[in-house]
Amino acid sequence: MSRDKRTGRIAVCAVTCALAIAVSVLESLIPIQAVIPLPGIKLGFANIVILFLLYRYGAAEAVTVAVIKCLTVNLIFFSVTALVFSLTGALFSIVFAIVLKYTLSEKLSFVGISVVCAAAHNTGQTAAACLLLGSAAPLSYLPVLLASSAVTGSITGFILLLIDKRLKKI
Repeated sequence: MSRDKRTGRIAVCAVTCALAIAVSVLESLIPIQAVIPLPGIKLGFANIVILFLLYRYGAAEAVTVAVIKCLTVNLIFFSVTALVFSLTGALFSIVFAIVLKYTLSEKLSFVGISVVCAAAHNTGQTAAACLLLGSAAPLSYLPVLLASSAVTGSITGFILLLIDKRLKKI
């Protein structure tokens, strides 16, 4: 890879990382629990940026941005425990996104991929909770989180679909 191409990819990662962090911080200001009074429910708008990056640039860039976003947001605004949940969910999600991209992207729209990734994220967070608590009790909440994944994943996937259509025209 040429130096110019490498520099361009680094610039794309930097810009999308800043965007993912900004979107994540802004999303944390949305009082979602006032509308849906269930813990752990989040819209996941930063995943729009990460999925876009995966499909436009590649897995390495998407994983890099996902990890940096998790580290930055959680260590500055939340806690190490929140980081464990966020990072585990993000890694589950990005692994599923990469597998889907290379196996079923012809059959699934961004909405379907986003729903699967949201479910993987919630499954990863539940697995982290089970490990941290040393108990299988968090598994009882997983059906609620998976149901929310269908809704939030559909919303983020639809937004990504709209963004992708607009950017293809440019």
